[in-house]
Amino acid sequence: MSDVYPKIAERIRSLRKRAGLTQAQLGERAGGINAQEISRFESCSRVPSIETLARVATGLGVTLAELTAIGEDEASAEAERVRALINGESSATLRLVGDLIELLKRHPDAAPRARGSDALAIGGTANAVEDLELPEP
Repeated sequence: MSDVYPKIAERIRSLRKRAGLTQAQLGERAGGINAQEISRFESCSRVPSIETLARVATGLGVTLAELTAIGEDEASAEAERVRALINGESSATLRLVGDLIELLKRHPDAAPRARGSDALAIGGTANAVEDLELPEP
């Protein structure tokens, strides 16, 4: 087995956990793969075919490219995920997202949140980056 597959196996596990899915739920979403097979994929005791990887990707709600992204490709996969998330959003929302990204680049340790709130409010009181309360660097 190449050293690439353990990275893909870990990616399956991390994406499944990020999605809040059990192995059984992922298997069901992936077209009826049983939980034991998902477990074998995640533990590297079984290497799935490319067709099965595509089904697992579908079950995770990602593309096959996103599922198999390793190293520098992960950044491209995340960029694609962001593009998909903002597809069809209003220009005001897109400006806010762009401004937020620029702000986070300048303050990578910042924890943005809307004033008077414990979390960032999207579509709530924070309609511009200027409305966000950030800790001083």
